[in-house]
Amino acid sequence: MEIKLKSKWLEDCLCKILDKKDNILKEEYLKKIKYIRIGTSNDYELQLSLQAPPKKFIPSDCGDEYECCCIYNVTKFNSIDEFLEINKWSDSYSLELKEEVVEEQSNIFDRESENISMESSKFEESLESFAPYEEEYEDDAENESLLNTDDFKYFTELEGLRFMDCCIEIHKIDFLKVLNKLRILELGTVSLESIDGVEELKNLEELCIWRN
Repeated sequence: MEIKLKSKWLEDCLCKILDKKDNILKEEYLKKIKYIRIGTSNDYELQLSLQAPPKKFIPSDCGDEYECCCIYNVTKFNSIDEFLEINKWSDSYSLELKEEVVEEQSNIFDRESENISMESSKFEESLESFAPYEEEYEDDAENESLLNTDDFKYFTELEGLRFMDCCIEIHKIDFLKVLNKLRILELGTVSLESIDGVEELKNLEELCIWRN
């Protein structure tokens, strides 16, 4: 079945990595995408891979504070209340990992960080990077409409998803309810309009939430 994404930029990038010269995307094509990273801290950047990330993943761009915002084996918790704090503001919600849970898991980095980093580096060789420098995307970038969260529901075989500094573009995570294969999720500076989909966080193997 042919699909049209709301994000023209994302659609074009997918056609490139999937080698779809006719610019037609179908649901079965998007099942090949196993990893997505989107960053907006400097300029927009998209990274895609057809390979699945390793079981434990420490990206090369994580920085020194990574171990202070990540937990592994999230499925061991019975509910999100055991590891997550949800802060309600006047018009939004923010998520934060509980400090005591992060501290308990810090020994994983002490014991395994070198091996995890080596495996992660091998995986990162499979990444293809894209940036919307072409003139046709300039208006979308200026209007902050390069991304649309409704598009992510089509990546049903996705295993790793990283949103970095996406406070403007990413305002909901309800699409997590259909991403049953997702193992790794990273949220960097994300503010939510609702908490629909938050319960799905307990099904992850690795969860990283950067503090706003």
